[in-house]
Amino acid sequence: MISAKNLIDKVQELPTLPTIYTALTEAMANPRSTINDIANIIMSDKASTLKVLKLANSAMYGLSGRIDTVSKAIFYIGSEEIKNLIAAMSIIGMFSTQKKATMPFSIVDMWKHSIAVGIISRQLAEASGIVNLESYFISGIVHDIGKVLFYEYADVEYSATHRYAIENRVHISEAEREILGISHMVIGEVISEKWKLPATIRNVIRYHEVGTFNNAPDQLIGTVCLANATARLLELGYGCDDIVETPNEELWKSISVSKNDMSAVLQKTIYIYEETVKLLLS
Repeated sequence: MISAKNLIDKVQELPTLPTIYTALTEAMANPRSTINDIANIIMSDKASTLKVLKLANSAMYGLSGRIDTVSKAIFYIGSEEIKNLIAAMSIIGMFSTQKKATMPFSIVDMWKHSIAVGIISRQLAEASGIVNLESYFISGIVHDIGKVLFYEYADVEYSATHRYAIENRVHISEAEREILGISHMVIGEVISEKWKLPATIRNVIRYHEVGTFNNAPDQLIGTVCLANATARLLELGYGCDDIVETPNEELWKSISVSKNDMSAVLQKTIYIYEETVKLLLS
């Protein structure tokens, strides 16, 4: 039986994020860096360049056919968003998409859920008037990264965890604490520290189920919490249990999204979901 300590040790064995992410982080911290400097870093990796251009022209950003260079992608979408897209692609690429025989569901369905949460988070933030949107999509992508680690390195135990959650009709995180002795939120926070992700994203990973930070409202965490519930309601991907909880009404009030806006968010999510899944999981 794998222990919580064993799982934390597995985190330390994970590879770091690729050098392109580190180089971008350093360049963006330098006030002398130009768009061309940042574009050159991205273009040093052909695979990243191709995916960035495809994502920039996807329905998620509404710029179809307008982005034919990395520099244009940076100009229209922003360097921080581009860096986060590269992080998301890199993180997904670290893990095999092959289904394990011991598991009753696939890791692809887990990623589909996370991609849906990322899309909905970004759409909710935009609908609520948030200007700086760059952290919302990536936060949704990585909010359940702890579950991915369990799937990859503790598949037998996680299968038992999933069975416990279904049979007892409890949230997967409760089953994780019962069977594994550690939740995906806690192990996910350890992973985010390993990868030196921003504190705001680390907090999302740790607190996305409660939707607040130290019992205080937090726009990003609250939005991802709502997006998580919405993705489950829409049955986009699989969140590893059958529980769909109604989020705290105060969270809905805090993001100031009207019923009409929410309807538009759902319609756009359905419209762009399959394309985004295909681009990120291909």
